Order: sequence, then C-alpha cells, then structure tokens
Amino acid sequence: MKRPKGIYFVLIWLFISFLRLMEPLTQMIRTYNVNQESKPAWLGIVVVGLIALLIIIMVRLFRLDKFGIWAAIVLFTVTIILSIINVFYIYSTNNLANININIVLPFTLLFLCLNAFAIWYLLSKKFKINSEEFRKERELSKAIMPVK
Repeated sequence: MKRPKGIYFVLIWLFISFLRLMEPLTQMIRTYNVNQESKPAWLGIVVVGLIALLIIIMVRLFRLDKFGIWAAIVLFTVTIILSIINVFYIYSTNNLANININIVLPFTLLFLCLNAFAIWYLLSKKFKINSEEFRKERELSKAIMPVK
C-alpha cells in the first residue's frame, strides 16, 4: 500500500498554516528589534519549542500515525478559529485604514477554505482506511525485517 497522495498537500499546508500561527510571535520579536531592547529568554524557548512541535507533528503525520493526524486536525482548527477572530477584530475596530480589505478578505477566505479542506481530507473515510492499511503494512514489514 502506498502512502495517500493527499498527505503531501496536507503536510505543505500544515507548514504554511503553522507559519501563519507564528505571525504574532514574529511581530513581538520585531517589536523588540525596533525598540533596541534585548529579547527575553522565554521568547527564544517558545520559538524553538514551537518549531520542535511542528517537526514532531509533521513527521508523525508523514508516518500516518494517529497522533499526527489528530494533532494536524487540531492545528488546522485553531488556525481557522484564530483567522475568524482576526477578521471580526479588523471589522469591529474599524482598523481598515491600514488594510486593503480587497486583498485581505479573499486571502483569508482562501486560507479558511484550504484549512477546512485539509480537515475534511484527514477525517474522510477513504483516508482513514488507506492510512490504517499503510500502518498495518509498515508494522508487518517491520516484523518481517530482522533487526541487526
């Protein structure tokens, strides 16, 4: 059994979504750079921890482990919720002077649709069946291969 082809799209989109989630953190780092202040140590620890978390989730998702699949679903869901909150925040504060809404809104909607598609794909019955077969074959091949 081969790995489902859609998982490559999901992996790439997971990376892009994670970068978007880290945007407030990068803005905080830029604020410290502009003010010529030294960055707190916890900021570096948080960044390294988040990157490590991303790598773990992506590797587990590539291996089609259940943890990787569910972690990706949670990450996509959080991204959708934060994007919706961000859109409502922009409209509620009338902070439209600095933002070209004709560009931001379509990209946000595209982003939301792609996240929803990734969640739908990871929750689809066909993907579940294929990933279970892939895991079974991987475990079977590990059992057959002698460990040196």
